[in-house]
This record gives sequence, structure tokens and C-alpha cells, in this order.
Amino acid sequence: PPRWRWVASAKAPMEDLQVIGTIQPSEAPLHLVGFDPGEELLWSASQAGMVYAHLMLSGAPHVAFRTDREMSPAVAVFPHSSGLVTLTYAAAHFISRGGVELAEVRHESLGVLSAGVMCASGRTPAVALCGAGTADGTEGSGPSLALMDLSTAQLTVQLPLEIVPTVARWEGRSGLLVLGGGDGLARVFDVRSGVKAVGAAPLFPRGVIHDLDVQDNSLAASALRAQLGPLGHDEYVFDSNLRTADLRQLSRPGAQLFFAPGAAALRWRGSASSLLVASPAGGLQRLDPRGGMTAPSEVATGAAHRGGQLCALSLSSSGLLVAASDSTGC
Repeated sequence: PPRWRWVASAKAPMEDLQVIGTIQPSEAPLHLVGFDPGEELLWSASQAGMVYAHLMLSGAPHVAFRTDREMSPAVAVFPHSSGLVTLTYAAAHFISRGGVELAEVRHESLGVLSAGVMCASGRTPAVALCGAGTADGTEGSGPSLALMDLSTAQLTVQLPLEIVPTVARWEGRSGLLVLGGGDGLARVFDVRSGVKAVGAAPLFPRGVIHDLDVQDNSLAASALRAQLGPLGHDEYVFDSNLRTADLRQLSRPGAQLFFAPGAAALRWRGSASSLLVASPAGGLQRLDPRGGMTAPSEVATGAAHRGGQLCALSLSSSGLLVAASDSTGC
């Protein structure tokens, strides 16, 4: 079965990272994994429509439940002080920490939900919802971004978008929301008071943003690029070039980092002092965000040995724990 790989770190260098344990909660690939901000729990979601929580370090099962009656895969999972918000393609689900569904909320104007992120900048946390639209040809039926108030489950603002976002990240200190999608642009919005477009960084003119992360004012992203396949059709492969940008100067190009296998996932460590990247085969490596050379040390999570591919990567708030999941397991 697919597994999480626990990696512990006492300090920043890769030499201090080592695999300390595994958890095997599912028979299906785990495409989401994340640390609970308030409790010592690790959450994950599987392609079979299940959500799991395990106790950190010990790995003991805590709770498991279905995302909805149709067993739809979760788009995103957000633990918060009073429970859990789980997004599926069709709805937002409010769930107790014991796995009991309290409410299901559908906003038909958004259409299929493609991405989302928790925004906790105000007194009442909100969830940014990205929808693909209804495709019925009417005005306002295209892709959009909306904020959902967690206290009322109502949309407080909805803004039309040019493309369907597939990645959403929120930077808490600046109150900025960053969206990435199929046109290679990283779009930035200020969500401290409503939703205001700030600008866009042209990171990959010929690629699709696959993953991105923000820390302070620093942005980093990986991409997929199209190349001609053996049967004469375009196929997407991981781009070896990673891009960075400063959220305060979006039009100014940042450093271009090289990571030969391409990054299936990436996360900032510390105050954007180093970038942790994961290859599709599950190798973890630290890169210098300024474009400098780093020691080519790597920690293997074991995905390649099982013929699998890394699906998700998460860092704890302290940066001392890393969780990764792959597609096949042992």
C-alpha cells in the first residue's frame, strides 16, 4: 500500500535528515498529506476518497472517514481549531475531529472545485475556493476565485479568473494569496480585505505550474513542460528548471534553479533560507534559493525502489519533520 515516509531533521543541512518511520493507512495513492497546526496529528487523503489522521511520531491511527457519500477524492483538507474542512470537486464538507460530517455546503456558481487554501488573516478564518466554472456560456460562468467565511459557510466575495487554478498557497504574514495553473503565471491577490488582484509573475511561458510555495515575500515554483512523445503526441514531463520570484517585485525575474529530475514537490524551509525539493522518484534535496551551489546530498524516501512516484510533501511548522507519500508503497 502507499506509505508516508517520516523524515526528521535537527538542523537545516540535508546530512541531518533521516527516515525515522513509515505509516501505511491506505490501499490507494495518498495525494495529500499535511501536519495539523494545533494538534500532534498528521492528516492525509487518498484517491479512494478516504481521509486519515495519525498521531505524530508514533504513527498510531487516530481517525479515518470518507470524504462524502460518493467517495470523491479530496481536493484539499484544512484542519482548524473547531474541526476540519474538506473540499471535494463538488462541495465543502465541515467535519468534526472525530470524523463526523456536520454540514455539506455547495456553491453552484463555482462549478467544479479545482483548488483551495485556508486564509486565517482576519478574526474569522476563511477558505479561498477556486472553481472551474459552470461552462454554460452565461456571464460569470467561467473560472473564479471566492472567499468562504467559515462561521457562516457563505461566499463573501467572488472574482472572475482567466484560467482554472490548480495550485493555491497563502502567505500569512503579508496576507497574499498565490494561484498557479496551466498558463505558467503565478497570480497574486491581497485577501486581507476582500480580494484584490496584485499582479502576476510570468514564471513558465511554455509550461504548466505543477507546484509552488510561498514564505515571507519569496515564491518558488516547479513546472511541467510538453515534449513530443514516442507516438508523436505531446506528453508532459517535469521541467528541470525551477523559478523564484519576489512577491514585492513580480515583474522582476528571480533566480532560476536547476534540479535535473524536476521537482514533483517543493517547500521552503525556515525563513526562505533554503528550498527543499522532491524528485518524482522520491529523492529530497536542498537548494540555495539565490542560485548558489549546494552540496549534492540527497535523502531517499524509497519511492524509486518500489517503482512508484512521489505524490505529496509537507513540512511541520518547526521545519524539523517532513512527511512524504508515494503512489505504490512496499
